[in-house]
Amino acid sequence: MSLKEELDFLPVNVLEAFMEHGETAIYHAGEWLPNETSGFTGMRLIEDGNVTVYAIEKSGKTKLCQSGKDEFLGVRSMFSEDTLPVIAWRAEGDVSCIEFKSKDVFPLLQGTEGFELRQVLERIARERDYDVLMTLHSLFRSLPKTERKNILSKAHPIALLPNEKLLQKNIENDTLYLISRGRVEVSRDGQLIASQVTGDMIGEISVLKKVEAATADVIAQGWCEMLAFPGPLIRSYCEAYADFKREFLRLQR
Repeated sequence: MSLKEELDFLPVNVLEAFMEHGETAIYHAGEWLPNETSGFTGMRLIEDGNVTVYAIEKSGKTKLCQSGKDEFLGVRSMFSEDTLPVIAWRAEGDVSCIEFKSKDVFPLLQGTEGFELRQVLERIARERDYDVLMTLHSLFRSLPKTERKNILSKAHPIALLPNEKLLQKNIENDTLYLISRGRVEVSRDGQLIASQVTGDMIGEISVLKKVEAATADVIAQGWCEMLAFPGPLIRSYCEAYADFKREFLRLQR
């Protein structure tokens, strides 16, 4: 089901309440959104045209993908700030958007009436997070684009509540985890070893060496989301792609 179809299934009164906050804006070819002088915080729904999505890293801009008609921009920042590299969009030709300011629509999304709409928007944000992480992480960037999509389709998302354990020392684990939102602490025998944040991997030692049990405790610090990749899947990619294996071995250093 497309995004437009999902929105069409939502209660009419909720959509109307949401859309009444929208204001039309036009961006021209080569223009960046957001820009430092706009002062705009919120999300945009593309009515017409295309934008190229970039991640802003220390080394410069990394091209991620393109977005077009009926797609949202900036949804992630509505619900979870500072979880991934800054994202910017470049207009490819004239682009018409409907802009929704955070201060106007967030109260609706927080209320009972806007619950279903929020679920749709958070799914969009989550899927964009996965696309960004798979493109930026050196392990998955070593794969052809088609294989990145394939390995992602075989992973499954999980969520952890604050203080919930992901792994426990000496308990069986054969899964590689990629943190998509949040932070966890890694400890062994009560001693803090490291803090892992969005974009970091967990469980690589168990998966690489086929160790039956986890070598440390991993506990969520606040709400966390991550992608889980079965160990046999990761090992099969190591066998099939030399670059992937090299990058995976680098995770152990």
